[in-house]
Amino acid sequence: MSSYRMGGVILSVLLLVLAPAARSADAVTDAKRRAASELMRDGKVTEAIALTQEVVKADASNYRDHLLLGRAYDKLNKSSEAVAAYRRVAELLGPNDDRSIRAEVERRLKILDVQNAKIQTLEDEFLKKLDALEREAIAAKDMAAVRRVFRLKAGIYKASERRDRVGVEVNAAESWQDGGIVLQAGRTYRIRAAGVYRIHAGVDCTPDGTSAYPENFQGRNGMLVGKVDGSAVSQIGSSGRMTPDRTGRLIFLLNTTMAEKADSSGSVTVLVEQE
Repeated sequence: MSSYRMGGVILSVLLLVLAPAARSADAVTDAKRRAASELMRDGKVTEAIALTQEVVKADASNYRDHLLLGRAYDKLNKSSEAVAAYRRVAELLGPNDDRSIRAEVERRLKILDVQNAKIQTLEDEFLKKLDALEREAIAAKDMAAVRRVFRLKAGIYKASERRDRVGVEVNAAESWQDGGIVLQAGRTYRIRAAGVYRIHAGVDCTPDGTSAYPENFQGRNGMLVGKVDGSAVSQIGSSGRMTPDRTGRLIFLLNTTMAEKADSSGSVTVLVEQE
């Protein structure tokens, strides 16, 4: 038997062996599609999104899956995700596919693009005003006002779901806490913190730490420190920068012992912004 014919026989055998598994996987994907549609009809939008995302991972070529995602994100007012899903539908639609769906997608994209542009403009203007307020508060040494500005910025970052900046609260009584952002290796991030917390009764502390207690191996007592999980600790204080040598989740700590944390209270507001 020639090598060509032998290869054909082997391929046929493999297809016979793998066909039942492939059919089984397709059946599971189709069942998830039906379940997601039912969840959507029942108003369980978040659950429908989660299930459809599983479907898309298995088969990203079905425009109806992306259409369901677009409609679901639309219902949740997640315009950025809706736009991405609708654009994928437009890419996958063939010239002879449902014209009513094409019309729906084009209409929603037009509306959402206009809305997103307006929102982005307002967001940029508001952030510029907050920058000006922050400079005024720093010049007046009004750290309470600075913290309020930080909290407003944190809210905007969360609402816009940006991946290059975030605002979080770091609590004094807790150990290492999630910084809400994945730092990319080799990129520099500006990190600032504002707030006053208490280590012991009558002992207040800022993110720069306190001299009321001796330093430990991580720096001044009470200082804000951070690291990419699994890497060395960086001393940050009220203002610092990090350029990680590995990509990973950022975590924070207000540098006190576990015994001190039992008596600690309060938090600081931290902003992380990629430069």
